[in-house]
Amino acid sequence: MARERERRRVGARIAALREAKGLTRTQLAAAIGASERTIARIETGGELSFERADCIAQVLGVTLDELRAA
Repeated sequence: MARERERRRVGARIAALREAKGLTRTQLAAAIGASERTIARIETGGELSFERADCIAQVLGVTLDELRAA
């Protein structure tokens, strides 16, 4: 339960950071070599590997800690 809540929180943070940078899900997906559907899943609380989180953080210009910050 707590893990699911954490995934949803991180996903919402990714969506907010992406939107603040003016990126679409499609653009973020292309930048990390994933599909738009994968980004949608992540932003709605889907599984997120360390490697993919690191790629997303780099594209969004934040650290992994900042990506996890509420």
